[in-house]
Amino acid sequence: AGFSVVTGIIVGIISGIVIGFILPAFNAFSMKFHQGYNLYNTGFSMGVISMISTGILASFGIEVVRNQFLSSEYHKILLCSTVVLSIFFLILAFFEDNQVLKKYPKIFQYSGRLFTDFFHEVGLAATFLNIGVMGLLSVGMILVLGINISGPVVGAILTIIGFSAFGKHPLNSFPVILGAIIAIEFTPIEWTTGSVLAVLFVTGVAPIAGEYGFIVGVIAGFIHVMITPLALTFQGGFDLYNNGFAAGFVAAVLTPVFSVFLFKREERNGWNYILPIRYFKKPKKSI
Repeated sequence: AGFSVVTGIIVGIISGIVIGFILPAFNAFSMKFHQGYNLYNTGFSMGVISMISTGILASFGIEVVRNQFLSSEYHKILLCSTVVLSIFFLILAFFEDNQVLKKYPKIFQYSGRLFTDFFHEVGLAATFLNIGVMGLLSVGMILVLGINISGPVVGAILTIIGFSAFGKHPLNSFPVILGAIIAIEFTPIEWTTGSVLAVLFVTGVAPIAGEYGFIVGVIAGFIHVMITPLALTFQGGFDLYNNGFAAGFVAAVLTPVFSVFLFKREERNGWNYILPIRYFKKPKKSI
């Protein structure tokens, strides 16, 4: 950024301390912005802070250079390691409870909106099974799309695996992933590392699909891919969780609109997952 080595180290340490100090406090307020429909809340918070930092540096004429050095040399090892990890969690699930398949569907009852702790809600075995299933589905999707496994891609898959205990499951993740893929296939956007990461990290807005249905999830995934490059420009590359930053805006803009026209999960009582239009049919209230 134009600093000398010594000055750069000092500025970096001070900046890191300041950001680390204010980030936890800022997280609580950023939750109100997207109402918990962005699972990457910290990524959004860091994006806002990064955007402010980028603006300050730009006003002083300091140019921030972003580098992209990626290697796919070890993609087979990374792929096998991810598959083994997923299978390990599947084995743990059946070891914990051999009837876990009967309990697993309970996880689909939750939208995944923050804070949804699957360990607490459905138990250890079902959560382990969900982690394994989501891991294998993520790897399968990468293989079907013909994408090499690189470090960032593995990081995205591991993020999906981790959040499979905290909000993500196949039913709320598939619609947003489908929307992201449609956005790349039917627009001038090309399949690059950035777009691949967007397809994986788009699961950060999976609670929108879980709350408002399949079609809304597809729309959210589509829009997410559209604004992710713009979000990177805003935050200057300081926020490594750029998709979390973009997801915060997607959730903040879409959910208030859809809440007016669509039934939420608890309102529709399982009725019409595809598109629960509020003025088309009203679910019967349970007595």
